[in-house]
Amino acid sequence: MVTVLALLAGLRLFAPERAFYWGRSMMIAALAGVGTFWFIGRAFGA
Repeated sequence: MVTVLALLAGLRLFAPERAFYWGRSMMIAALAGVGTFWFIGRAFGA
């Protein structure tokens, strides 16, 4: 997660005009990842 944030910060410095697009994409990807891990935890953990 820290690596993703660092990459996002680098992209913001490199291409400010695309910061919003990349930020939104990274947020959606992060939420999808959390949801997937939560689903796996519920299915196999409980």
